[in-house]
Amino acid sequence: MRVSIRDPKVLQEVDPQDLLIYLDAHGWKESESSIIGKAAWILKRDEEEFEVLVPLDKSYRDYAMRISDALKVLEVVEDRSQIDILKDIQAASVDLIRIKPDIDRSEKGSIPLIDGVALVEKAKELMLAAACAAVSARKTYPTQKPHQALKYLENVRLGQTEEGSYIITIHSPVSPEKTPLKLEAEPFERKVTKTLIHAFEAILNAAEIGSSTGDLKLFEESVKRGVSSNLCDAIVDLQEETHAKSLSVNISWSPILKVPKGTRSSVEISANLVPTIKKASQMFKGVEPETLEKTGFVVKGFVINLHREYTPEGIITIATTIDEIPRKVKIELDEKDYKRAVDAHKADRWVSCTGTLIPKARAFVLSNPRKFTIEDEPPHKDKQTKLDVE
Repeated sequence: MRVSIRDPKVLQEVDPQDLLIYLDAHGWKESESSIIGKAAWILKRDEEEFEVLVPLDKSYRDYAMRISDALKVLEVVEDRSQIDILKDIQAASVDLIRIKPDIDRSEKGSIPLIDGVALVEKAKELMLAAACAAVSARKTYPTQKPHQALKYLENVRLGQTEEGSYIITIHSPVSPEKTPLKLEAEPFERKVTKTLIHAFEAILNAAEIGSSTGDLKLFEESVKRGVSSNLCDAIVDLQEETHAKSLSVNISWSPILKVPKGTRSSVEISANLVPTIKKASQMFKGVEPETLEKTGFVVKGFVINLHREYTPEGIITIATTIDEIPRKVKIELDEKDYKRAVDAHKADRWVSCTGTLIPKARAFVLSNPRKFTIEDEPPHKDKQTKLDVE
């Protein structure tokens, strides 16, 4: 049994321009019988003729009622639920991006809160990396991002989640302004979504070859397609933080603008390719992983973050310098040392710890930690390190 949408508030929120775009994309034609303030659209199918009357001004008293009538007609024509049709109408003027990590811990359309937070944060970084590449293709983008990319991100909206493992939706407007039913020139907003899917496809191809041959040359050649260390880091972080078996990106393109033939709409990257993608990111940043993994390394610095779940052990983050560059190092400590790290953090004392230093996408990790020590007051330059990293 299908549900009819009756809530006036929901119906009132439908943008008439989105409904017009939707009708035009699905073969409807505007009728000459249109009247002032209302547009009549006709669809002929076999021997039947259907009509939808679109109110062009949301201030009309009967606006919600007319939208309800339109949904009823579309429900009959398309043999779909009004809820699904309404979702597509609302997304008519945007490129709808679905990001889906295959998470084992998803249950009944939900995932652990910590995974959800990571998913949204990394989705933002994916979109920002694509926007930066759409401005100018580079191997890596520093803290200062292009103004046009940041401006684009302000107009991107987070949509409702969807079932199927766990899927978040991102609405990327094809244009920030009100648009005609069809666009001729490609706006920057569409360039971003094209860059995103092209870069994902390039990363998939480069990672498959790199994982089997060890050759990362194809990553270098893919920079012009939007691949960067920032995009690689977002993919790596998302997989590592959510433990996803794969990550897929799917785009439903707005009908306002045609998509070039051969442009993919979906790409899936499996978790077994993530180590290769991580190496590519380090290569882009001029870092050689083999030379950075150091045994017997002593980390010295301030504790700037403490994290513990429902276990005695916990993870701390230390602000330090490595090769004279401010860095963050994560260390997993047992209960005794974690408590001492808490004390050092409260007292603003610096600490040291010995272990194997391993580079990660966003921070270093010190594995096999030992000799955790609360040190005496550091010299002034170490205090400055804490400020630089934070």
